[in-house]
Amino acid sequence: MAVSGTYAYFKVQAENARNDLDKYFHDPQVEILHQFRVGIKKIRAVLFQLEEISGGKKIKKCHKQIKFIFRKAGEIRELQIETAWLEKHRKFDLLRLMQYETKLRKKNKQFHGAIPLMLDTLKKLSRQVEHRLSLLTQQQTDQYLSKKWQSVLRPLLTNIDESHWHETRKGIKQLVYARNWVSVDTILQKKVKVIFLSLDKLQNAIGSWHDLDLLAQKLQDIGRKTEGHAILQREQQLALKKLYIEKEKLEQGIRARFYNIRILIREYN
Repeated sequence: MAVSGTYAYFKVQAENARNDLDKYFHDPQVEILHQFRVGIKKIRAVLFQLEEISGGKKIKKCHKQIKFIFRKAGEIRELQIETAWLEKHRKFDLLRLMQYETKLRKKNKQFHGAIPLMLDTLKKLSRQVEHRLSLLTQQQTDQYLSKKWQSVLRPLLTNIDESHWHETRKGIKQLVYARNWVSVDTILQKKVKVIFLSLDKLQNAIGSWHDLDLLAQKLQDIGRKTEGHAILQREQQLALKKLYIEKEKLEQGIRARFYNIRILIREYN
């Protein structure tokens, strides 16, 4: 019985995630946290596969634990991205008004204190998942990719509303990660490789768009705090204007990518 390619993939990603988390403990740099979250996304993709193929309470518990770690890291990452955007556009008064420095310091302190426990959780979780993956066959993994391919690509043949872009991105990422687990002969076709490349670029663009969307909501929410403060109110309005321009450019690019992917899918079929 050939063990699924997911097994080796998971071992590498789990080890990378633990190493990145340990690095962040000693040197809390923005890029290290970003790489850690990417690793956690890849681990979650494996857990989604296990849940669908074999299920079980233990895997659901593992997924719940990893989701908690991912969410806590995401709270810091979100603040880092938004701080970088406001600094880039020199909106320092808004940064102070929105208390980003204080919030980041608090979140980092909480996260830093929880890292030893998170590392222990990841180590125990890895052993459980590796055992389950050792029972998975390559045939099951290939079948999973085939089903995921159909479930993700079918909706892309229609016009997807902006309100569903973020959820669409999650499905695309799962498919893109799953590509790394399948038999080599499954993915040799040139057209398939082009589709995967296009999907990856699309999900990255949607991710950037979603980051701006979250910041736009926060800038709108602080509008009440700027009432009676003409300078701050103007800063808030100017920031929103710049943000909406960037967001609109991204939206145009995303729609173009959706259109191109529809053409690629039809040519493939």
